[in-house]
Amino acid sequence: MFERAEIREFGSVVQLMRFDDFDPNAFSSVLSEEELDRVAHFKSLSRKREFTATRILFQELFEGEALKYTSNRAPYINNKGYISISHNRHTTVIAHNAEFPIAVDIETIQTKACRLWPKFLSEVETQDLDVSNPLEMSMAWSLKETLYKLAGRPGIIFKDQLQLQRLDDLVFDCRILLDDQAYGVKLATFVREDFVLSINMHACERIE
Repeated sequence: MFERAEIREFGSVVQLMRFDDFDPNAFSSVLSEEELDRVAHFKSLSRKREFTATRILFQELFEGEALKYTSNRAPYINNKGYISISHNRHTTVIAHNAEFPIAVDIETIQTKACRLWPKFLSEVETQDLDVSNPLEMSMAWSLKETLYKLAGRPGIIFKDQLQLQRLDDLVFDCRILLDDQAYGVKLATFVREDFVLSINMHACERIE
């Protein structure tokens, strides 16, 4: 029902757990009272599975610890470094780094991203990317989502404030533009059978 995998890169540990269809009620003991209340309000069974699977993985990694969220819904854990969470239809991911803020995003490779690219890519960015290729566009969307998490604030315009520049097939030099400040960070991507995963290789650095 649950299958684990691990990626260790750039001082981070990324734990992936793939899951088949399962009954979330069978794992209610893993959830806190607050989490039980949240999952009860989800109308979608797939959303209930994603939520529950994430808590199952979290407790396997940080037994007895509480998964908390900031006001911007970013996950954190006390006194254990930094974490980031992402999931798609059948995989949940938790990234952990003891030294610097981490962000991870997983996206299913699909053609939908090819239709939506004008909403999140600039014309300059398309010079490095094939907008007709589902893998390339799913990768680009994953990269932008990772940058959004690193930026840590709502209302960001993906197309203008989150910028990608390709260095090689799987590594991108990126910029986050916030008001009068700019930050730089390199992101790496990992491609698997049906999904792509993105993660920052180091801490965001302010660009003077």
